[in-house]
Amino acid sequence: MDQLFILALVFIGITVGGFAIRTFSRRRQQAIIETLHLEPGTDGRPRMLSFYGPSCDACDRQKIIFDELERSRPGAFSLDLRDATVDYDVAQQFGVMVVPATVVISASGDIVAINSGFTPRVTLEGQLDAA
Repeated sequence: MDQLFILALVFIGITVGGFAIRTFSRRRQQAIIETLHLEPGTDGRPRMLSFYGPSCDACDRQKIIFDELERSRPGAFSLDLRDATVDYDVAQQFGVMVVPATVVISASGDIVAINSGFTPRVTLEGQLDAA
């Protein structure tokens, strides 16, 4: 009986801890968005914030994917390209350690995904659909 009680307490602790971490993470993400003035526009479109480097072949390939997405989904999202060497502080706030990196922000202003490295088109499409 004591083991069952302890197990129940551990389960409750893990559940409450997980909830607290998720809540803190969402608040932190919202604070980042507000600090960076990345609030969603009034047009209700999701946003992609992409960090690139000046001499990055993978970044050039990522930009081709963005062009394809913009052609196949005209007006469905907005894209903000930022040089991570220039906007270093912004990139650091999102935990960007490698370029290219893409942040997908929903129409309501929530961060849907943070992608490190080259992200395939199918992945970005799924994230935009979820946004």
